[in-house]
Amino acid sequence: MTAKKKKAEDGGDAEGGNANLGQVRELLFGTQVRDFEKRFAKLEGRMEKEIEKTRSDLKKRLESLDMFVKQETTSLSESIRSEQSERTQALKDAAKELSKTAAALEKKHARLEDRLTKSDRTLNQLVLDQITSVRDDLSDKATELENLVEQEAADLRDSKADRVVLGSMLQEMALRITDSLDLPDLD
Repeated sequence: MTAKKKKAEDGGDAEGGNANLGQVRELLFGTQVRDFEKRFAKLEGRMEKEIEKTRSDLKKRLESLDMFVKQETTSLSESIRSEQSERTQALKDAAKELSKTAAALEKKHARLEDRLTKSDRTLNQLVLDQITSVRDDLSDKATELENLVEQEAADLRDSKADRVVLGSMLQEMALRITDSLDLPDLD
């Protein structure tokens, strides 16, 4: 026999042996295998139901969580809008108040400036009047002094002794001091 024939016979025997082995297995384990297959099928069915139930439960929870997040986001958004609106209104009110205060301060400043201008004019007028009064007084005093000086000068001119008269008076005095002159007694 050749090697090829031997292999073919061994293969043929192996195929026939395998078929016999399968029959023996079927007889020995067939009921158990079918039982296991039924159990696996039931278990697989239960697992698929549990998976579907878990999937459905998870989907409900995710939807619930999504709804909660949306509600919270909406609530926070409304709260932020409300607070922003309140702050905007508060800022507008503060701006109005500040504007009113600025206007009041401007009016007060204008009134004070007017009063200052009036006071300045009054003070300037008083100083000018005082200067005019002092100038007039000084002018009057200067004129008075000038007149007085002129009068005194005139008096001095009128009452001044003539040089000749003054010289003879001084000579007479000198002679009296020396007792050399006999003058008549005026008694």
